[in-house]
Amino acid sequence: MKKKILALGIAMILLMSIFPVQSIAVEISDAETQKYGEYETFKDLYDAYFEAVENGDVEKQIQLEEIAERTLQQEIEEANNTISLIRPRVDPEAEYYKAMFPTYFYSGYWEMRDSGICLTLNRKSILVGGTSESINNAWIATYFKFSNSSNWQNTSMMEKQFYCHARLAWSVIESEWNLEPWKTSMNVITCN
Repeated sequence: MKKKILALGIAMILLMSIFPVQSIAVEISDAETQKYGEYETFKDLYDAYFEAVENGDVEKQIQLEEIAERTLQQEIEEANNTISLIRPRVDPEAEYYKAMFPTYFYSGYWEMRDSGICLTLNRKSILVGGTSESINNAWIATYFKFSNSSNWQNTSMMEKQFYCHARLAWSVIESEWNLEPWKTSMNVITCN
């Protein structure tokens, strides 16, 4: 037995000397490590966007919208990945999530506006700078509470609007979130 272990050890040493393991070093610039490019937070990006609007800098506006679009999509993907990790620990029944709705919102209702039907959500302070888990649960609760309505359409766009409002800057600025199911696109900075 000892001879087999010794032979195996010698074979491993020979293999390692024939096929050396090389370390891979990757340099990452500061801009790549920041979620919002050169901007530290979404609020910084938001402020830069409106500065570009005031200055009439359309090229900068487009650049900032692209960053916001990419990061919003990443946030949704991260949330969806987190949701799959959470599911085994919670009851997946729709009634469970519907019951969670009052944890995150004072109210939610459909209303007709000049531009079309709108799902109006009056958020609670728990969503101001909320954790990914609380924002994810708030979205799931909203989905299960309202998705059976005939007014519900364009789930992916409504989800995008929801997560856009949940970003720190918007969650502080707006206590009323409006999800418009008829929309097919939106500005990812203003959420409109």
